[in-house]
Amino acid sequence: MQMAQPTPGNTRNHRLDGIWLGRLRAGSDSLRIQLFISTDPLGQLAVSLDSIDQRAAGLACANVSFDNDAFSFDVPAAGGKWTGTLSADNNRLTGRWFQFKNSPLEFERQEQATPIPPPPTRRVLPALSPIPASEVSAQLAHDFGDIVTTGWLAPESRGGIAVGISQNGVRSIAVFGAAKIDSIFENRLYFQDVHGIAARADGRARRSRTGRTRSSIAAASSSD
Repeated sequence: MQMAQPTPGNTRNHRLDGIWLGRLRAGSDSLRIQLFISTDPLGQLAVSLDSIDQRAAGLACANVSFDNDAFSFDVPAAGGKWTGTLSADNNRLTGRWFQFKNSPLEFERQEQATPIPPPPTRRVLPALSPIPASEVSAQLAHDFGDIVTTGWLAPESRGGIAVGISQNGVRSIAVFGAAKIDSIFENRLYFQDVHGIAARADGRARRSRTGRTRSSIAAASSSD
């Protein structure tokens, strides 16, 4: 259901009507969560949610309930639910967010909406000259950079990539993060006898304009 976002000039028809902003803590990081609440001509509340830092806008909310000061809603697209209360001055929502675990999430009324930031500029690495298979593992570790030491391929993370390398009939496997050498066989590795590498994680490989094999890598990590 589409709805118009409220603006500061709108007259409030309900105590909840307006724009709300909160921060959901995730370890040392936090996500800005924005609510748009309005009332239709029949007095029904309509709620949509933005996860600003994840660039997810207009997530429809369902099962919206307001009884006295108690307020709750579901976010089906995220598999989450918020429940809490509205303050006596109608300017603060205090409650908790339920999605995998129970986390505090409070909202404060805003005069205007916070815009969704544009996506970051894609960083495209220049094409590499062919290198010996024996050097591919070190080259990948260099290219991955901080991803291997502190990112999702760090030893304590659950992310992992296994890369199969074939050159002149000699095959070897490089692993990063939580991946094991036998992970590559679970992911249906296809070795390519070309001047490059084939990293298999999703069953597809494609050739670049330079004629070297490039890989389409799908990586997944999980959290408690």
